[in-house]
Amino acid sequence: NGESYEECLFLYREFETEVLRILVPATTFSLTEKRKESFIAAFMLGMKEFFGNVDHLRATMSEEPIPDVDARKQYLVIYDSVPGGTGYLKQLVQNDHAMIEVLEKALYVLENCPCNDDRLKDGCYHCLYAYRQSYNIGQISRDEAKKVLKQILQGKENVEVIEKLSQIPTNSLFESELERKFISALESIKYNGGTIKTSKTMVNNKEGYSLMVGEAVWEIELQVLLDERFDVSVKSRADFIIWPKKNTGTAKPVVIFTDGFQFHKDKVADDTLKREAIRRSGQFRLWILSWKDVQSAFKALGEYATPTLKPDNYPYGQEIYQKVVDNGNANGLDIAKNSQMELLLNYLEGEEVESIFKTHSKAIAFSLLEPAKMESRLAYEKWESVVRNVVEDIQNETFGYQFMETLIGEWSPGNHREILKMYSAVDIREAQEEIPPVPKVITVIDDREEARTDKYEADWNGFWQFFNIMQFSPDFLAICTNGIEQLTYSLLPIENQKVGTDSLRVDGLNEEWKDIFDFELEVESLEMANKLMNLNSIIPTEIGYELVDEDNEVIAEAEMAWEEQRIVFLISEQDSYIKAFADNGWKVFLADESIPDEILKEVVHNE
Repeated sequence: NGESYEECLFLYREFETEVLRILVPATTFSLTEKRKESFIAAFMLGMKEFFGNVDHLRATMSEEPIPDVDARKQYLVIYDSVPGGTGYLKQLVQNDHAMIEVLEKALYVLENCPCNDDRLKDGCYHCLYAYRQSYNIGQISRDEAKKVLKQILQGKENVEVIEKLSQIPTNSLFESELERKFISALESIKYNGGTIKTSKTMVNNKEGYSLMVGEAVWEIELQVLLDERFDVSVKSRADFIIWPKKNTGTAKPVVIFTDGFQFHKDKVADDTLKREAIRRSGQFRLWILSWKDVQSAFKALGEYATPTLKPDNYPYGQEIYQKVVDNGNANGLDIAKNSQMELLLNYLEGEEVESIFKTHSKAIAFSLLEPAKMESRLAYEKWESVVRNVVEDIQNETFGYQFMETLIGEWSPGNHREILKMYSAVDIREAQEEIPPVPKVITVIDDREEARTDKYEADWNGFWQFFNIMQFSPDFLAICTNGIEQLTYSLLPIENQKVGTDSLRVDGLNEEWKDIFDFELEVESLEMANKLMNLNSIIPTEIGYELVDEDNEVIAEAEMAWEEQRIVFLISEQDSYIKAFADNGWKVFLADESIPDEILKEVVHNE
């Protein structure tokens, strides 16, 4: 037909040989060229130390997609350039300890190379700069290689045999990378032309960050256990807590959760339970950020979330939203246009942020009402069928709403199947008062697998974005269908009800033990504390003890610890930490067994 075309001829050769594939502890989400080339060089260094001459071995990287995530697994592929192979790689597979030894030999060379004494050098030809990587020397880092090797070797005592590499879960890997991406996002985001600076520092005796947003100064603490110490009734571990330090105005500490959709799409019940427990403590604000929320700081992603924060879309939004915002002097915040990262920075900037965010949550609550439905019994009964159960079963309140006496609202933000719903209500007489109360708002996402559509991820993102703003409302609840059906929220205590010594008879409370019983301990812990007190035991030095490794990462938790004696008490849900404590030289005793004699001798006074 006259169109130009080209004929292509591909030349290649094929031969059978030995190949070894290794899953690298990083995905394309965070694997930089520097990290990749450093690991390849370090592994080849270890192979040379293990075998001697390895000139016939070649190394390259391959990728494999991760379902539902815009990232890929990374594999280091080692292959033998000699047809048929020389047997070197087969030895690595057949010897249970060979791979660990290769990595340990590489780390030993890196840590003892003379170039460590030269602060201007980050590697040399005695360690990483092998001739086969000479064209990539600028991307090879001795210090980066050491970090990767240490990360791998810290798990060398927990080796498991599996059939296929594809069976290795990547959730913890991906989540840790998402956390690192969050710090980078704070540094990268363009925020109202303001100043944002982060720097590494020590926070609560472990590595963290200092954060400056405008004139406000914060500290970022990583991996924080939230429990009774903070009046949080259901334990959880925050990815970050951002603590106020200077010029932070009315802002509270902010708990950050960075959630990947793939690993949280089936955990909505557990997530909503734990976050409601944190919210009820009254001590924190929360920010739930998905991968796409964080990634939006680097590039525009388009509409990835169901629009739950567009005031004009609310049933009564065009009539009431702006009026409430104007009355509350909160026009400096635009919840519709700002990203979740930008809204977080708005909060962290300080000044009167609590009042501003509360005003917007109040404006949303009123905007969700539908006055036209007040006289519709059908609409009221449909609304009541959901709200009554939530109010009575989850919020432990009396259902005080009546037909024709209540302004109600029931709204779904999507045009597809309604799996994300918002319910609102306020007594009409109270709504007419000079200062009306903020309407109750309940948002429910139907997370049942059979109810999901191709819009489920968008709804999930929109659900948490709505939560981030509505948490400032005094009467708000975010829950899911699975959580309701599985009675998940029964684990929440009645508002303001705390577990303490009233729930357990304590025989003649010793004054020295009073501070211990002031903690909101689990029942198992209360029983053991009572027993120890009556045995005249030494007071535990730490409640909620965290065991950390050489990189300051938390690897185990205990309810009570006697640090000088290196003794810990674990409740039943902490059984999985027994080995970690034992391997680090701690004596362990459990809730469901008698106290061993060797422990009694160390913690109980003789007199």
